[in-house]
Amino acid sequence: MTELLKDDVPVLDFIIDELCKKGDFSSITAKYLGDKEVFSFGKKDTIGDLFLNETDNIRFERLASIIDEFDCAKTNPNIGLGNPFSISRNSKTLQFQKKDGFKKIYEKQLIRETQERIQNEKSEIDLRLKKWQVKTFWWIFGIAFIGFGFSVYNFINNLSSARNVKQQEVKIVKMESELEKLRISISNQKTIDSLNISKVLKNIENMRKTKNK
Repeated sequence: MTELLKDDVPVLDFIIDELCKKGDFSSITAKYLGDKEVFSFGKKDTIGDLFLNETDNIRFERLASIIDEFDCAKTNPNIGLGNPFSISRNSKTLQFQKKDGFKKIYEKQLIRETQERIQNEKSEIDLRLKKWQVKTFWWIFGIAFIGFGFSVYNFINNLSSARNVKQQEVKIVKMESELEKLRISISNQKTIDSLNISKVLKNIENMRKTKNK
């Protein structure tokens, strides 16, 4: 589909409007636009005759091809000097005008172009992101692997420390048990010694009493 230019829209809608005004058997030519002195078609010489150059004719034929593409009017090829390239009404011209003509089509084109540009920009960003991910994947993987290694190392160290603490606690418990046994043994020994001393003293006392008798 031919892309509409901003400058095309007012000229195309002018042609459609003029066809609707002029009737079923009317037609528009490049000379007609020049005679209306709109959109810079042709130039008039010093005596007022209109002169159309090749650029004007090419421009008009381009506009006619756009109209033909949208089937909103009929294009008539140049078949001689008396019948220049022209545009006339067809059964869809009036309805096309009521739907805001080429102005509406151009607005839709702008919306579509904006959406396509946004989609292209998004695709470009996604592509750059994927390239960045590919470039940085092994770096990130390496850092993650090193981090994982440190985590395992710390876990093993913590586990060993916990085992050492447990072993120390067991040793402390055993030492406390041995100390308690020793304390009881010493206490028992003191009791025995105390009893022995009491017996000795009692025997001495008895001996004294016997002697005095």
